[in-house]
Amino acid sequence: MQMETPTPAGKNFIRRATFAEIDGILAVQRAAPECAQWTRADYEEVLATSAILTVPEPQSFSPRHVVLCALQGDTVVGFAVGSRLRFAETVDCELENMAVLPTHRRCGVGRDMVQALLVWSREQGGPQRAMQLMLEARASNTAALELYHKMGFLPVGRRREYYSQPTDDAILMAWFPAAKQPQNGEPHF
Repeated sequence: MQMETPTPAGKNFIRRATFAEIDGILAVQRAAPECAQWTRADYEEVLATSAILTVPEPQSFSPRHVVLCALQGDTVVGFAVGSRLRFAETVDCELENMAVLPTHRRCGVGRDMVQALLVWSREQGGPQRAMQLMLEARASNTAALELYHKMGFLPVGRRREYYSQPTDDAILMAWFPAAKQPQNGEPHF
């Protein structure tokens, strides 16, 4: 899969993150208190499990991750973490964590990362394809909720007082490929 995608404006570059980008990812995370505050060890673990598998997986549950970073020059300006969950008959994907530097918001960085994650999620199921891409966002994070809505995500639930510091509800959203598939096979963005 080609994960190196410049934005239409040509300013941002989206690609798979490496261990060298962890410091940049942590800096973006610190600047975005609304996102999940993971540790360095958390990012090291997901990067370690993001390698492309070369052998068929068993039909049982098998997680796999992707960590994307948005670069402007050599600076990480955003990141997204996705996971794949394979069950006996289905493949579901989840956007686990995402943030963009406040100075780079509303410039297409988040949209481009979500687009890349949607492409990645559709590729994870092989012939099965991903059944859905799930995410949760703070109810108070109206900018994120607006972005996800514009990209075709639908609200599917709410978790009361899911977040702490500050306490906030989580809005559960899902993107369903079958419901959003135009004739050319690409999702509506």
